[in-house]
Amino acid sequence: VRTALTYSASISVDASLANAYDINASNGTAFTINSPTNGNDGEIITITILNTSGGALGVITWGGTFKMAAWTSPATGFNRSITFKFNGTYWYEISRCASDIPN
Repeated sequence: VRTALTYSASISVDASLANAYDINASNGTAFTINSPTNGNDGEIITITILNTSGGALGVITWGGTFKMAAWTSPATGFNRSITFKFNGTYWYEISRCASDIPN
């Protein structure tokens, strides 16, 4: 199941609603993706960030339970996805796009 998250300064992810989440970032304002709530041990989620801003995205801050390598935001007109697996405490990165994908 895929869910579009509302783009804002602080984005909440309820892991009980879906396994795929899209964020359509429409401006260059910095934003935070909060640590997902309601996750189950072993659950896998993918977050896709689409850049429709017409320019560079603002800094993205990832919530404290995300354990991942440094993030590179997609260029305008492109998107990137990252997949995490929950261990009951942390959301560990298990894969991501190697480069930008056209929107």
